Amino acid sequence: MPDVFVTVIIPEHKRPHHLKRLLEYYCASGIRTIVSDSSEAVFPFLHEFEDRIVYRHYPGMPLAEKLYRILPLIKTPFVFMCANDDFIVPAAVANIIDHLRQNPAYNSGQGIFTDFSFRDGKISTAIRYASTTNIDLNMHDAGERMQTLMSNYFQYYYCVFRSSVFQQVITSVMKDDKARIRNLVLLELYISIWSAIDGKHLIAPIYYASRENIPGSAAALTDTMLEILTKKKYESELADFYGMLANKLTSTNGIFMPEAVASVKEAIQIYVERLRPGFFSPAGRMIQKFKNLSNIRRLRSMLRPSQVAPASNFSPLSLKGGDQWHEVEKYILLHQNIYR
Repeated sequence: MPDVFVTVIIPEHKRPHHLKRLLEYYCASGIRTIVSDSSEAVFPFLHEFEDRIVYRHYPGMPLAEKLYRILPLIKTPFVFMCANDDFIVPAAVANIIDHLRQNPAYNSGQGIFTDFSFRDGKISTAIRYASTTNIDLNMHDAGERMQTLMSNYFQYYYCVFRSSVFQQVITSVMKDDKARIRNLVLLELYISIWSAIDGKHLIAPIYYASRENIPGSAAALTDTMLEILTKKKYESELADFYGMLANKLTSTNGIFMPEAVASVKEAIQIYVERLRPGFFSPAGRMIQKFKNLSNIRRLRSMLRPSQVAPASNFSPLSLKGGDQWHEVEKYILLHQNIYR
């Protein structure tokens, strides 16, 4: 894939061996690569890649802010993010770009995600977001796209964006060079909903990416939406979240602000009710508010909607384009020392 068309952004944080694995994967493809690193120390293998990547070091910087800092470095018409423990397939990215070029009303797209785990020298795989594999957010109405997304939620973090759209959504989070949304769950929801409001989105029926299951990741330890809605410390951040999305809906759909706020809150209620039926009843809110910390942590793993199918019944090779799995598998096996 010619690197003039697309850039991959890797938001690194304290996983240098995973980053090294991923850089070897992308450097072999010729895709322009930008690393935005918030680790305390500089990437220890930088000398192996510095002539082939763009690297910026922002110690301790929150995700939205370190993405904002590298926006001027994006020089291609399309861009996607890839976590350092994931693989997004270049051939699938090219397929999505072809669709976006032919369909100007679409601002983004992705394919089918799979999970993988490496244990005892073996790789097991599963399909993620199984119920979304036939969804196409192609409605003309922005509010309808938002409601459809939140009725069967999947995140946009790692989709292919038009670069102008990605730059706009990240910039919209900032105020005085500081992120108004810092919680990772809320930021993910914001980027997904903002993008759904902005334009149509494709989920292509092709093998798109493999995501590693890593226990104890930052996202897994972040407060969930259930906690965000009940903890006082999130009141200001949540108000900004609703207000910014309502502004986007107002400008896109031409509706008045009170109606837009109500529509965004309804979409969040749909999403939360799928996680915890009855949460918005007085009793449900009271129960959540007074859960002790150990119970919240136990509930968090139960309530997170991973939508993963049994690994024993699935192989990426069964998907269209699944032959690309062999290339991903090669890098997992080459770097199996990171699991020791």
